[in-house]
Amino acid sequence: MVTKTITEQRAEVRIFAGNDPAHTATGSSGISSATPALDAPDAG
Repeated sequence: MVTKTITEQRAEVRIFAGNDPAHTATGSSGISSATPALDAPDAG
């Protein structure tokens, strides 16, 4: 169950990373700069 919850949250982060301006601004620091979909979940 814990693993499933983490996977679901990561999936949401990928979507918000591109749609939500808040995540984009935070990721723009250096996470979204390279790859928002791949770096977002890795950065946690």
